Amino acid sequence: MWLDISMGYVYLTMGTCLSLRKALDVWLDISMNNLDVWLDISMNNVRLPALSIPEPDYHGYLSKLGYVHKVWRRRYCVLKDGCLYYYTDYNSKRAIGVAHFHGYRVEPMTTGGKSHAFCLTPPDPDIRTFYFSADNESEKLKWMECLADSLGRWIKVD
Repeated sequence: MWLDISMGYVYLTMGTCLSLRKALDVWLDISMNNLDVWLDISMNNVRLPALSIPEPDYHGYLSKLGYVHKVWRRRYCVLKDGCLYYYTDYNSKRAIGVAHFHGYRVEPMTTGGKSHAFCLTPPDPDIRTFYFSADNESEKLKWMECLADSLGRWIKVD
């Protein structure tokens, strides 16, 4: 699941666009019914400043290809438990979005014309693929390693 809380909309990986209010109602219902503590923790982390997420798996700058406008934007990213929280910069008070990558695979990109790029491929082709680019090759390899490690700690369900 991917949640982008910028611009007053929530974009889900299936390409469905819901109003922020509807999405928050869904999240509130999940929270109030304690159906998933993990979702509650990730929603809490979205509200934290970039440098306040406890014990991140990795953090630093990445360029992320936008879902709607297909423009590369540099974001400060914090990886924690298979979730990537992204911020305008490291001083931001709260995340502008979070991507939940459970079940995704990390793969290098050799096409597309962007240097030091990699993608996160979903388990289902109908779900969004995410594209990122690091500042250099060593950062790309470090991000890919940390993402693979973070995702590898979760049980894979087929």
